[in-house]
Amino acid sequence: MAAPRVASLAAAEVEVWCREEKSSTARKTVWNQVRGLFKEGASEPALLWWLREEGRILGRLLLAREDKGLRVGLLRLPWEGAWSGSLRRLVEAVEAEARRRGVSFLRLPQEALDRLPPALEHRLKELGFLEEPGVCHWHLRRTALAGKAEGSLPEGAELDGDEGRWAPGQLDAATLEAGLSALAAHGALDLWLEWPHAHQILAPPAHWTLVEERRPRSWRLDFPPTNTTTPPA
Repeated sequence: MAAPRVASLAAAEVEVWCREEKSSTARKTVWNQVRGLFKEGASEPALLWWLREEGRILGRLLLAREDKGLRVGLLRLPWEGAWSGSLRRLVEAVEAEARRRGVSFLRLPQEALDRLPPALEHRLKELGFLEEPGVCHWHLRRTALAGKAEGSLPEGAELDGDEGRWAPGQLDAATLEAGLSALAAHGALDLWLEWPHAHQILAPPAHWTLVEERRPRSWRLDFPPTNTTTPPA
């Protein structure tokens, strides 16, 4: 029996790759995701991979470009079976391609996985992945009228109509209260807030309710440059 083979896709294979999703809804979602990344220039067929053995598709991987790195947009493996070797083969192939492209890291966000098997963290550690600092995502909704706008929006915030996004570099209770007051005064009703260091315990101040909270995890594999120079004698 031939060993499983990892390969990136040709353009004509992308639709077949997407059809491997389990439901029609999932297939449509992934197809739209892939087309969107292609349109943005964030990905290409060569950044989609599959692992095949005698015609069977054992695993699939979607990558997107980040500044100086690559991000996993989707990872599908047979988590009920012997997925560990499949993961290793995919990571090794991606590392070789990443080094060829001069890419310095690979990021794997939890959101790219359809499940989180118990042994995954241990296997990722064996492959050299390190867990990144946490990020917290809040969807907030204003519940009271606000005063007249004074001053500018907080740094890292933008407003489109009554919907806002705010990504401060760091956050504490005083900064949160001041920032939300400013956003409310500028008309924000719904706000998507993202900040690092998810171990912090913060609560929404008065006049805002927490609609949804997510604390997804993420792992990173660095590809240090290969030193090809000969050290001095």
